[in-house]
Amino acid sequence: MVEVPPLLTSRERLSRPGQGKTDPVDAVSIARITVREENLPTVRPMDGLPADLRVLMDYREQLIDERTATVNRVHTDLGWLRPGYQHRLPRLTSPAHLRAAQELLENDSSIRATVTRARLERLLAIHAELAGLREQIADLVQQSGSSLTGIYGIGVFVAARILAEVVDVRRYPSRHAFAAANGSAPIPASSGRTVRHRLNRGGNRQLNRSLYTIAITEIRADTEGRAYYERKRAEGKTSREALRCLKRRLSDVVYRTLRADQAASQPAPLAAAA
Repeated sequence: MVEVPPLLTSRERLSRPGQGKTDPVDAVSIARITVREENLPTVRPMDGLPADLRVLMDYREQLIDERTATVNRVHTDLGWLRPGYQHRLPRLTSPAHLRAAQELLENDSSIRATVTRARLERLLAIHAELAGLREQIADLVQQSGSSLTGIYGIGVFVAARILAEVVDVRRYPSRHAFAAANGSAPIPASSGRTVRHRLNRGGNRQLNRSLYTIAITEIRADTEGRAYYERKRAEGKTSREALRCLKRRLSDVVYRTLRADQAASQPAPLAAAA
């Protein structure tokens, strides 16, 4: 079984107007894509260490979204309860800031203050839970034996997301297939004598975001990635085009690293007896 990106299914369906969207229409579209496309990755296993990492990373992002929404609500409430509070407490990003906000509401028994204190308690709980998740994710990345964190710009969370999405690098027969699957490979859009490529908005967007994070981190420091980016800028490419070139290059680096890790984890075959 192989994975068919939803974007490909949508385009195949739209190429035959008048059919609408039903399960039989989608099934036929997926069948056509599967026959036509040779480099579709096999389906990811839903168990094992990569699956555990995927669950933890998804839960972490859910907590971060909840924290952001709750912080915004608290800022709104504090603006009503304590006008001008932002001069003393511009951020709510650490337990110290949250406790300082609680002190601002001491002896205030209004309904809004009570609800805001409850939100501050929830933010403290989220902060503690995120710290525990980081340790748990770091332990799993270490257990995987991956050397991804040796690449500049890849920390624990980026490595965890890559491992969770790739699962088994053998699903991708070549670096080109891997780049196509993560959306860093441009799509040919040539016509006549005009040869050009356009941005690929398909592929695994989680992997694509990881490559973007690595690229931005490398550009900000004195790295080979930054030198490559500056060379592309000197060739006349825009900053966005140069960044996309760097992402494509980093896709190859990640692929080679995953392949090397896989080869190192597999026992060498025994030498034939003389």
